[in-house]
Amino acid sequence: MHFLDDHYGHVDTSDFYRHSQNTARVVDSCNALAKLFVLPTETLPGGISRIRFLLIAAHQISEGLTMYSWMSHFLSLLNTKEPELSTSLPQLLKSESFQKRLPLPQEDHYPPIRGTRARQRWFWTLTLILRHIRKPLPPAFPNPLRRLTPRPHAIPMSPTYDKILNYTRTPPLNSFACQSILSPSTTARLHRLCREAGVSIGSGCFALCGMVMMELEEARHPHIPAASRKPFIGSFPLNPRQFFNHHAAPDSLMLAFSDGL
Repeated sequence: MHFLDDHYGHVDTSDFYRHSQNTARVVDSCNALAKLFVLPTETLPGGISRIRFLLIAAHQISEGLTMYSWMSHFLSLLNTKEPELSTSLPQLLKSESFQKRLPLPQEDHYPPIRGTRARQRWFWTLTLILRHIRKPLPPAFPNPLRRLTPRPHAIPMSPTYDKILNYTRTPPLNSFACQSILSPSTTARLHRLCREAGVSIGSGCFALCGMVMMELEEARHPHIPAASRKPFIGSFPLNPRQFFNHHAAPDSLMLAFSDGL
């Protein structure tokens, strides 16, 4: 855990996030698999204070649904009275308590392959072979945000937060986020369409991104007739837990990716 107000009086949330994604790896797996940054408190009109956090977790332990569960629990702890938290700490910090509460590793969630070790190895070998000999997908149009000329290396960031982040190295490529904000009425409409289609909000957001990419492609190349346009092909993670009879709130990493959609 790092408190940024030990070094900085004001920190812009988006700017610090951008720096954290474009400096040396934030998480050192030899010490911890996550870091929690506590940003300086902001004072808002009406005597209201706003506290902000940035949590960076290694993909070895977390994915979207797991993080959602953890954040819900984190908010619950933030709203727990201090005497109650202090009373529970001694028990929670015991090693035997840790052992009971540690989430299972990903591989323990999948049903075991029955039979001898040789049969298990053949199962995974054939699975990998079948994955690679399937019929290839048709060509798709390229990502509209893709650079026509790739950058030879990542652009280093100015050492704004050098007391917290490591600026001695850069990742192979820069990573920035394009933010789009929907109005409340548009958000309500998206929710309604997802409910009518019987899909999750996340699936609806992925479909919306795909439609925006298609519109960007059409705007960039308006001369291509509709019959000659290449399709949009994407991939996004699906929640595999329901297929393996895991219906509790996700508290452990479990990845399954579906491609070619």
